Amino acid sequence: MTKMDADTKGGSAISISYITSKPILYIGTGQGYDDLRSFDSS
Repeated sequence: MTKMDADTKGGSAISISYITSKPILYIGTGQGYDDLRSFDSS
């Protein structure tokens, strides 16, 4: 997945993760590798 929607808890990413049975590990907050953050839906 290459894009998040505006929902801070993951929005469509949660649905895609459920359908594909693949976890979301990181969310990008910018353009570089330093912009990766651990994903926490809570």
